[in-house]
Amino acid sequence: MKRRKCEIDVVTYTTMIYGFGVAGEVKKSKRVFDEMVGEEVVPNVTTYNAPVHVLCKKDNVENAVLVFEEMVVKGCVPNSVSYNVVIRGFCDGEGIAVYG
Repeated sequence: MKRRKCEIDVVTYTTMIYGFGVAGEVKKSKRVFDEMVGEEVVPNVTTYNAPVHVLCKKDNVENAVLVFEEMVVKGCVPNSVSYNVVIRGFCDGEGIAVYG
């Protein structure tokens, strides 16, 4: 898209972040997130929910919680999806053992 001089917006970045993540490309997903921030595209709650969900499924809940906390610190208000993804991550994975 950049080669064709198409502007990449928050929706496009969010789609790429989630897509790479569910494909198991967690590091690539993180790089896209970092690129988005570097390009001064402001992540929204849906953007933050994407890596939180991916990290719960493909990495670990602890890393997902770090992203969740970053979202709050950056002033992005979590929604019901944000909380449900984290709760589900705790219930499905090692989160209960780590935090419970």
